[in-house]
Amino acid sequence: MAKSITRVHHPGGKGLNATIDAAIDVLGRTPPDRVFCAYLYATDPHRPYVRHEEFNFGGSTTDGYDGEIAYTDSQFGKLFDWLEKSGRMSNTMIVLMADHGESLGERGVYKHSSQLYNEQAHIPMIIYNPRIAPRRAPDYVSSIDLGTTILASVGIEPPKEYAGVSLVPLMRGEPFTHPPVYAEQTYSQDSPYVRLDQNVFPESKKYMVITQDGYKLIYNRNAHTFELFDLNHDKQELRNLFDRLPEKADELKRRLGRFIDIVSVSRPWDADERQYVFGKAVDEDDEM
Repeated sequence: MAKSITRVHHPGGKGLNATIDAAIDVLGRTPPDRVFCAYLYATDPHRPYVRHEEFNFGGSTTDGYDGEIAYTDSQFGKLFDWLEKSGRMSNTMIVLMADHGESLGERGVYKHSSQLYNEQAHIPMIIYNPRIAPRRAPDYVSSIDLGTTILASVGIEPPKEYAGVSLVPLMRGEPFTHPPVYAEQTYSQDSPYVRLDQNVFPESKKYMVITQDGYKLIYNRNAHTFELFDLNHDKQELRNLFDRLPEKADELKRRLGRFIDIVSVSRPWDADERQYVFGKAVDEDDEM
């Protein structure tokens, strides 16, 4: 089998339909025995939501979001139909994953990348491997596992710098224990697509940890407040148990403290999101 990579270029600003068509065109001209890797980025389920006539569910914000999701689903369905008809589905690994969720009015918020509650932190991760039987895994995993999982699936040892773990054993139903899931919310800009009162105070630095028993701790460094939720019985995260479960709170505080210490000393200088304004880098002197 030829060892080469096919690059599918984004057709810049022409929308998901054109992106899918470009992928099908390029892959259709790629010899079947050539190894390929394609990355397709769909921005459609983002504000401002575009109304699609064939997926118009109503006039509310949630209806607009659902319409964008349905449109995105239809476009990727077109790609999957082509992969099936071309015979590539039997030897192609596919990953569908989002980088964040979306607040649609929960807690009065209508945006993303601003909080660590489940409406923004819980994302879809669907991995298709033709050599592994389908199953639904209830474990808490992280988007940081994706790179390690892809490499492990094709027999490549991941670099030692990779922080994620391979989810291949979990996908196969083998004994597997995922470590606690950590995350941080570093910076949030006001969105031009929502009212000012629907934005979130941008200077709040937050961290979270979720353990496999379903407990989640959120720490707001600026306000020095803690929120502890039992996700097994409170999926909407409405009941703060921090004062009611002191032992569990202390356990998660210790875990989260170690995470904060590690990321604080190991983070590269250019990983600070405060340097960027809508994708444009600014000088450090301009931050002050």
